[in-house]
Amino acid sequence: MAQRLVDSAVHRADRDNATLYRLLSTQLRDVNVPESVVDAIPPLLIFLITWICMRLRKQTLGQVGLQFDRRWLAQLLLGTALGIAWLLAVAIPIWIAGGVEFSVNPNASMNILLIGLWGFALGALMEELLHRGFIFQRLIDGIGFIGAQFLVAAIFAFGHLENPEMEGWVQLRACTDLAIASLIFGLAYWRTKSLALPFGLHLGWNWMQGSVMGVAVSGHETQGLLVAHITDAPVWLSGGGFGLEASLVSQLVSLLVLAALWYWPKKSSPSQAQPALA
Repeated sequence: MAQRLVDSAVHRADRDNATLYRLLSTQLRDVNVPESVVDAIPPLLIFLITWICMRLRKQTLGQVGLQFDRRWLAQLLLGTALGIAWLLAVAIPIWIAGGVEFSVNPNASMNILLIGLWGFALGALMEELLHRGFIFQRLIDGIGFIGAQFLVAAIFAFGHLENPEMEGWVQLRACTDLAIASLIFGLAYWRTKSLALPFGLHLGWNWMQGSVMGVAVSGHETQGLLVAHITDAPVWLSGGGFGLEASLVSQLVSLLVLAALWYWPKKSSPSQAQPALA
């Protein structure tokens, strides 16, 4: 069950990420490399590529948002807590409205939480490095923050098109929600000049949805402390088999989160210039 939990979490990445993961994992498993090491390879590879790119520019990892200091850790923890709260702000109204019911998983254990945390952390780190890291920041330099935001949001959303349950109106709602989430993550980076906050937001949402509530994450089934039972309520309410991201409730709440983050006061410093909006 442990490996199923990790695989479920890691495969939240988009098609390119999943292809890279399958290619590497198949080769490494053939030579009996431990699963915990295999699952860490894709994000570590992207981290290495990021480091090389920054070295070629004679810059540090801190300048791409990977400061790894106490403030970075604090932002990561804050982001994770806010990601959990964001997910609950979506899940609770859906539950109250009868879109989903929950029961306790008879196999619930601390293992589910810890293994899920590891897997979702790997997936979130990989996606944030890809979509809010070096490439995103160079796009900001080239076409401005707003242009980079919408371009990467489209890539992020379309990268999930081959996920399970992506069909019909679910596809439209899910892609819309994923695009809004990408805008939130990008704005979280822009506000802090750090990848810690978007990484935490991403991790908190996925971990709470999958490892705690047992709801499918972007169409992928997962094990949680609870078992989610999707009712016969309209799919626009429950999100159906794709998960909460395909619920209209999620889109509305996510828009509120985006607006709150946009109007969040930012303390600027003389050494930290604001990127161009357009």
